[in-house]
Amino acid sequence: MEACHRGPAGLRQYMSAWSDVWGAGLRTEPVELVDLGDRIVLLADLPTTGTASGVPVTGKIATVSTLERGRVIGVDMYLDHADALEAAGLRE
Repeated sequence: MEACHRGPAGLRQYMSAWSDVWGAGLRTEPVELVDLGDRIVLLADLPTTGTASGVPVTGKIATVSTLERGRVIGVDMYLDHADALEAAGLRE
């Protein structure tokens, strides 16, 4: 996966890449949502099954979304909750 995606087309490309690997069973199960005013931290579990292998996998995913005038203008993704909390200036 590319390290950075920009705009609506970039988001579609990013989601398509995840879907290619994990298929239609990809979902997130929110664990915690932290509202920091101009940012929102989402911590979630990521239970899914590999499309090619059929192997069930349970991972972690987290996002730090930056808001401007109530709209998301940026999202940073992490595969570790502690990394996301640290990036947001919080400690786990």
